Amino acid sequence: MSSPDSAISQKQIEEAFSETTSLQTGLAEDEMKERLRLDLENQIKIKTFQTRLQELRNRTGIEIYLSEPEPPLIRISDEGPSSGSPSSPVTIVEFSDFQCPFCKRASETVRELARLYDGKVRIVFKHFPLSNHPDAFKAAQASVCADEKGKFWEYHDRLFNSQNLSDESLRKIAADIGLETKDFNACLESSRSKEQVMKNIQEGRKIGIQGTPFFTINGRPVRGAQDISEFRRIIDRQLAGER
Repeated sequence: MSSPDSAISQKQIEEAFSETTSLQTGLAEDEMKERLRLDLENQIKIKTFQTRLQELRNRTGIEIYLSEPEPPLIRISDEGPSSGSPSSPVTIVEFSDFQCPFCKRASETVRELARLYDGKVRIVFKHFPLSNHPDAFKAAQASVCADEKGKFWEYHDRLFNSQNLSDESLRKIAADIGLETKDFNACLESSRSKEQVMKNIQEGRKIGIQGTPFFTINGRPVRGAQDISEFRRIIDRQLAGER
């Protein structure tokens, strides 16, 4: 049952549903709206908890000397399409699915983080298409092909903004951004693009990923489309030299 603080209105659910219409293939409308409601409630609960905790500290003058316990670090390769300098002090590894509405929302958060921490954060993308998203695997393959031609991020943005992830649409997006049709089509049907996606999926499974989006920030896990404040909290600690 939702607490009063975390209750989500039907209007909020409908607005979130409307924003993610293009990514709902494979899910019944009721199921999609329930997932959106739970995700929105979780974000509010986290924000409310953090706000009230800070208010309590300010009101009582409590000083905390113990460090907050950190979850175990996750060791994962930083191979994959990336933006930002390899020498950046913070690396965010993102496991995502192009047909996942929460991943689309998270991609906007990641874009904002890259802007806020320009020169300090590197973003690495890995594929984790979910089995209940019928167009996600092929879309991931298509982005691998775009990456081979140095156009991953442009293709990535087009996929998340597309109203259609059909095979025809994947090829049209490729042509629209200037990819040579013959080469792209050959890559899309090749085993190498499939193998690259499967490699990422296997990496994700080894560290226990079951849903998307999933992130590591210098090895620290962040699950789901969290509010940007949670990402900033971890990034700021890393930049301050905490380990």
